[in-house]
Amino acid sequence: MAEWLRAQAQMDPEAWRSFWASLPRLPEPGRALPWMVLLAPLGVLSLWLHDAVWDHGCLWMLGGVKRHAFRATLVAEAEALSVGSLGAAAGLLGYLPHLGWVLALPLGAVAVWFWILRGFALAAWHDCPPWKGVAATLLHALLAGCCLGALLGCCVALLALALP
Repeated sequence: MAEWLRAQAQMDPEAWRSFWASLPRLPEPGRALPWMVLLAPLGVLSLWLHDAVWDHGCLWMLGGVKRHAFRATLVAEAEALSVGSLGAAAGLLGYLPHLGWVLALPLGAVAVWFWILRGFALAAWHDCPPWKGVAATLLHALLAGCCLGALLGCCVALLALALP
């Protein structure tokens, strides 16, 4: 693998152009759209399960999980996701040309509010103080950021080992 990476790093621009030209073309949007529509519910389901697992684990670390099972977390996440879909719809305004960058700050505030709203739902379903639910969702974000940073650090370290 390291030899292949070293060989690719020394390629001239014309070789890179021929490499990119040899790759298969992307499908037309009309062909890809039905698959994207079918994959959208799978994306929502995976988001729901991801948030439930991480938030439940973080709430457990904070001592907020007492007698309620994981099912309470699933219900809390489902309720928060149903309201959070409004925030996701509002987030689509960020893709408006020439207006999206203006809306970045208000949409960021909306995203933070819906993130905290998940914490309130989590605390309500687990009968624990609201600060524990909010802290669990924020700890979820912090731990996910740490995992992402560690992954990127490992990638940079492996690239540094592979390249001369």
